[in-house]
Amino acid sequence: MATNASETINPPEGWSVQSPFGVLKTDRGALLVRLEDVHAWLMKRDGMPSASAVARVFGVFVSDANSALGMEHGIERVRACLHLTDLSGYAEPVHGFAGLQYLREIADLAPYVPHHHFDRRTPEALMYSLGLMAGEVWAPHDLEIDLNDRLEGYTAEGYFPTVAKAREILGRFAVPFAAAHALWGWGSAVTEAVATPAPSAPVLALVPTEANNTEAPISEPSPWRKNRKVHAAEWTGERLTEKRQTLKGRDTTQQLAKMTGLPAREITRREKQARDDAAQALKAGNRASGMAA
Repeated sequence: MATNASETINPPEGWSVQSPFGVLKTDRGALLVRLEDVHAWLMKRDGMPSASAVARVFGVFVSDANSALGMEHGIERVRACLHLTDLSGYAEPVHGFAGLQYLREIADLAPYVPHHHFDRRTPEALMYSLGLMAGEVWAPHDLEIDLNDRLEGYTAEGYFPTVAKAREILGRFAVPFAAAHALWGWGSAVTEAVATPAPSAPVLALVPTEANNTEAPISEPSPWRKNRKVHAAEWTGERLTEKRQTLKGRDTTQQLAKMTGLPAREITRREKQARDDAAQALKAGNRASGMAA
């Protein structure tokens, strides 16, 4: 018999799978905790004020959390663990189709807050704006507040949503237990020894798959990331750019995504790679022409 160690994250007392904004579970059974509940837990555990707890929660989504998770690309992998709850179904990851749609809606509701590190309409800029709203709506106030009064001067264009809408938006963000424990120490880790029978004959090594990796979806790269260069290889950067020029409407990237089956980020990567290759080729050609002359 062989013994393997299996780590389980137990939630603090008071956690419930049901939340005001939907069930805290994915369709594959992974349990989640809302960012708002992590914020309240940090205040209680560390005795910190609301503003400090908000900074602790949202800071990991706008700065490199590499050291916290031991990942090669910390910040992108940390944001990828975000999920959105749904009143009519299971929670979904933000990088799924429905999640991306909702993030675009939020980006239209949350005004751009100028920052010397974050460009307009980037994930960092959106999380920074949401963090500012959380700093107000999650803080204890005696009276009803207006975000545009409280945050006057932060943005020169656009308006913040109502407090009720801001609470609804922020209340839907959640992360898996494993991510919450790795990032903020939320919950308690319990290691259990699991006995497995030794194989009677050599067998192929078991490869973790997305289907059986429900507890910590951020611990391994997805099959898409491993095979992105060969997936839909016929859609080169040059072909994608040519096709984009024939499309109509505002979000041509999403149109290309539906047409090719490629994620929006991969479409952008391939088009950029094509532009970089063309620029290098042009530079090399000019250098060769100069030498010949």
